[in-house]
Amino acid sequence: MNYKELPLVKEIGEQYKEWNTGDSILIGASMGSGKTQFIIKVLADYAKENNKKILLISNRTALRNENDNNIKNNELEKNILSINYQRFQSEYLIKCNNGYMNTKLLEIFDYIVCDECHYFLTDSWTEITDVSYDSIILSKHPIKIFMSATYLEIFELLKEDIKSPIKTYNIEGDFSYINKIVFYKQQEYVENLIESLPANEKLIYFSRKLDIAYELHNKYKDNSSFVCSEGNKNYNEFITPNALDNNKLTNQLTFTSTTWDNVINIIDSDVKHVVIDIDEIVTFIQCLGRRRKLKNDTGFILYIRNWTNEELNRHSFDYRNEIVLVNKYLYNTETTLNLKRLNKVSNSKCMYISPDTKMLTLNKLAFKNIQNCIKKYNKAMEVGWDNYIIKILKIENVEYVDFDEEIKKEQISKLELYLNSIIGIKLFNEQQQELSNMIIKEISGIKGKYQVRGKKLNPSTLETILRDELNLKFAVSKPMQETTGKRRRYIIISRIVENVA
Repeated sequence: MNYKELPLVKEIGEQYKEWNTGDSILIGASMGSGKTQFIIKVLADYAKENNKKILLISNRTALRNENDNNIKNNELEKNILSINYQRFQSEYLIKCNNGYMNTKLLEIFDYIVCDECHYFLTDSWTEITDVSYDSIILSKHPIKIFMSATYLEIFELLKEDIKSPIKTYNIEGDFSYINKIVFYKQQEYVENLIESLPANEKLIYFSRKLDIAYELHNKYKDNSSFVCSEGNKNYNEFITPNALDNNKLTNQLTFTSTTWDNVINIIDSDVKHVVIDIDEIVTFIQCLGRRRKLKNDTGFILYIRNWTNEELNRHSFDYRNEIVLVNKYLYNTETTLNLKRLNKVSNSKCMYISPDTKMLTLNKLAFKNIQNCIKKYNKAMEVGWDNYIIKILKIENVEYVDFDEEIKKEQISKLELYLNSIIGIKLFNEQQQELSNMIIKEISGIKGKYQVRGKKLNPSTLETILRDELNLKFAVSKPMQETTGKRRRYIIISRIVENVA
């Protein structure tokens, strides 16, 4: 597609020529809407014609490298300085400015572009991030452009902090190319999916835990790629070279961490299955956006780990504990603070000792992010993770499938066939145990509720499960005894026939 036809480029039009010194521009646009093309093709050309300078800041090294290539290919080196946030923070704010926060360096730029600006919240765990955010906000000359596909929370914060005029552009995400959403709970279901994949269909798996991604790769290593950060000392030796070639996955299976949450564009119609077991919504959306919508796209199936409330509550524990620490040490005047003990014991994510004041200081970005995370976890627990995700994605007319329920239906169907085959037959101890095992082992949720692991169900419990839990119309007799021979005890299964008026 010609870049001039991209949604964002069309939305902004010629308005960028009317932006004034010190203005702040908020661009909330989905993946593939044209953010990069607007900067490289439109704004950069305008800057080149008018001898203006752009500072382009990225959140990932891979994204910076991509920007560098675009800048070189379009001969924009004199007009655009491309760096990542980490370098901006460590070199430009501290080393070059000869002070902890000094915005003078930024005043030489006409534009500061903060790409994937949700970084200020999601990667806010050092005080330097907090300081870099303030330095950009406080710069007076540059036109400041903040861009993100997951923009709601960071834009809310920016609107609170920015005092200059703000212009906002929003391009809603289009997830219509998702054919179906499948929610699953057990890892084994993903493995069943992998093992049943047609040879011409590819799958990418985004994992919350890198060890899970590596284990899956190791299990299916003959036809899979493994991707993680090159800076990960535990797993970087296992990284698959060229896991992505010309925007296409080189193996049928790809297992990755959140390393690929930005930058990577998967333009591959064979990718029919996207699995995400991530519980952080910003990262979730970013990962989802890696598989781009294609022309004449037949779409893909999205598989989502359906976190239980117990799991979500456990995941939010550290965030809630951080709130407790802040209240204890910053907002409780009766508490005597031992700074050395705080640093050594608490490992606080949002408090630090300021190099300037030598006082305990709140990292407002990290604290805001923690508050946001707790809110999201609480909201998800109110409605369930599945309903929470569907609402955020705003997907309509998409088949909703609970993978666990589908498995359960299949298992119940098999059980019903088995019950029909044994109607009227005397079930002695061995046969009763076999039936109990079938229910306990194969029917999801029963064993946890009845606490009967490995035991033989008594007739009354067996009937209760069949009728009330599984809605199967079968009756179970009370134990009876043979009148001859070994005089063994047995039960009989019968079909319940409902009266028809």
